[in-house]
Amino acid sequence: MNSEIDDSHESAPEPLVSVVLPVYNAESIVERALASIVDQSLRQLEIIVIDDGSRDKTAEIVRRWMPKCDLRLILQSKNAGPAAARNAGIAVARGKFIAFLDADDEWLPDKLQMQVRALEKTQGASLCACEEYWIYRDASVDVSGEGLAPENQGPHAWKSLLARAFIHTSSVMIPRTLARQLGGFDERLLVGEDQDFWIRLARAGELIWVPEPLVRVHNRAEGHMATNADREIECLLPMIERHVAQYRSELSDSERRAILRRRYGQIGRNLCDGGAWRTGAGLVLRAAAMGYSPLQHLLYVVRTAPLLRSLRRRKSFLHRAQD
Repeated sequence: MNSEIDDSHESAPEPLVSVVLPVYNAESIVERALASIVDQSLRQLEIIVIDDGSRDKTAEIVRRWMPKCDLRLILQSKNAGPAAARNAGIAVARGKFIAFLDADDEWLPDKLQMQVRALEKTQGASLCACEEYWIYRDASVDVSGEGLAPENQGPHAWKSLLARAFIHTSSVMIPRTLARQLGGFDERLLVGEDQDFWIRLARAGELIWVPEPLVRVHNRAEGHMATNADREIECLLPMIERHVAQYRSELSDSERRAILRRRYGQIGRNLCDGGAWRTGAGLVLRAAAMGYSPLQHLLYVVRTAPLLRSLRRRKSFLHRAQD
């Protein structure tokens, strides 16, 4: 893929952290993300913006920020997806650590400083993540809290990462050398490329979890998982199953069952919600048969069955007609 680097700070000192920010048609949100980077209490940083084939004024807006900070803009000739864009940033990063930020998110001012301290304090740390504020479309706010934290931390966190997705990309900081050694994100995965990378990173060292919300995650789309449900069955589930098979000797039978049944249940529900009820129901029932909240999942399959949904819609229509 052809790319062009626009760099107005070639002589800038070597940074401690390289911020990798992929953007695509982000003219309405990119300045919020950039402002949260520039406002960081840690000043030894560079910003690498990868414009992944935008067709709007994103690149023009990013260039306006060049006089304010150490910023490089990589212009991709065509849209190749977030994995390829982040890998382009990893390839040119100069910092000891790399932090990822999505264009629609923003950081609190001490985010980078706290994560650098956490990584430098733990020998063998390979991945640092934190809690987040979730800001929904109706302006309500939630905190990721204990429900997001991994059951297994340190060198065994990869087991938790196999079972569920609890790390958001904008919360992550990793060592640059390790990111390159592991080959970055798998560009063949249309979804789940981030989960795959976090698993491989956690396998290479220790996960450090900062139990404090340092990121504002905007517009956590209620329909996002449903929209990508078909890709989950094509990409995400096979990726998890490959990892489980690869590390089989390091997982007990109960751990393997717990990982797979949890993934079958979650992906199955996403498929049901996304309209692929037959395939989704099969996975949900498989999870139930493996002992994962069997009654709850059986009831879910019944409630989401197309016939029952159709009857509920008809009943609702008749009530409205009578009113």
